[in-house]
Order: sequence, then C-alpha cells, then structure tokens
Amino acid sequence: MQTTVTAVAGDKVSFYWKVSSESSDRLQFYIDDDLQDSIGGEVDWQKKSYALTAGSRTLKWVYDKDSSDEEGEDCGWVDGLTVGTDSLTAPPGAFGEALDCDLKFARTGDSLWCTTPSLVNRLEEMRKQYQLERFLTQLDRADLLVCDALGYLSFSRTGAGLLFQVFADRYERGSVLITSNLAFGEWVHVFQGERMTAALLDRLTHHCHIFEMNGESYRFKQSVGKSKNKKK
Repeated sequence: MQTTVTAVAGDKVSFYWKVSSESSDRLQFYIDDDLQDSIGGEVDWQKKSYALTAGSRTLKWVYDKDSSDEEGEDCGWVDGLTVGTDSLTAPPGAFGEALDCDLKFARTGDSLWCTTPSLVNRLEEMRKQYQLERFLTQLDRADLLVCDALGYLSFSRTGAGLLFQVFADRYERGSVLITSNLAFGEWVHVFQGERMTAALLDRLTHHCHIFEMNGESYRFKQSVGKSKNKKK
C-alpha cells in the first residue's frame, strides 16, 4: 500500500510496524521507490522515523512473502503514521480506511480480513509481478474472506475485474463477508459496468444473508460526545 505526501524541510515520517511471519518473508518500507528498511520473522511493535526531503514524497509498504504460511500469523501491520506533526490516519487516494488497520491481511483461524481497496491494490501489484496465481491460491485457503469498505473508492477496470475473479472463484466454494455503504444499485459505479455488476450480484446474493444497518454512525456519536464533554 502507498500514499503520497507533501513534505517541508525538516519533516520526518514516523510510524509503528510489526510482523509475524517466516524469516524469509519481509515487510518493507520505501520512500520514492528507495528501500529504507525491512523486517521479517517475529518482530513486535517498533517505532521507525526517517527524514524526508522537501516536496512530494511517495511512501510505500510492501509485504513480500512466499506461498508458505507455516510460521507466525503470516501478517504485517502498520500503525500511527505521522509526517511532521500531521497524523495520516486517513491518507488520501489509496486506502479509504485508517492506517491503524492491518496492512494487508489479519489472519484469525481460517479467516482473512482486509479492506477492499487494499485487496484490489494487492491484486494489481501481484498481477504486475506475475505472481497473481500464487496470491489467488493463498486467498483460496481461507474458509472466510472478509472484505471491508467496498464502495468508498472506485477501481480501475483491471482492478474491478480482478476483484470479480476473487468473488466468482469463491462462489459455492468459500464464504465471503462484504461491508459496503452502497446499495446494490450503486455498485455499478464501483465495478464500472452493468454486465459485470449483474454477474457478481447474481453469485453473491444466491446464498447470502443481508444485514441493512441504518443507525447513526458510532464514530460521529463518539465525536459529538467528546465535544460536549469538552464544553462542560
């Protein structure tokens, strides 16, 4: 995953990261495609800081792994990202979710959790590296695939096609849980075509439970509560 920031002279990027994996798997951090550091094996939370030169800088984290998951949770995490004095808990353009979520996948038993934008980013990345089939095999091992926040960002036609492939491959073979703020009728804007959207919904809704939640946002409710407490 990656994001682009505008740095001024003297700025630093800071974040916490950890990894639970085989020693051959590496969680890597890049600035403008230059590798800064990598960790692998069992590493608990560490804080890292790096100086930034002024201007537009691209920050990127890559979890480079093989097809084995014999050791650890097979997972990397990034949390508490700041540039200068600014917290980037919701960076622009790349995720649509806070960086205090797992970097790629959080493995719990036989389930895999990810934000849908991060999954699509990973699929496109694996396709470019000619490792897509291996990555799809890894996804296929999970009994349950949880895809959070579908609809916050639209995808390229290639990304939409890859996500369709993941969901279609799991039809009647593996469970999928999807969260979205969009009604089904609006999914056409995410998948950029009525035909693909109709085919996907046909598969997803064949054996499914739909939970529609129209309550007040708990985040908004908490923010209002904090604001009221400060005024007292």
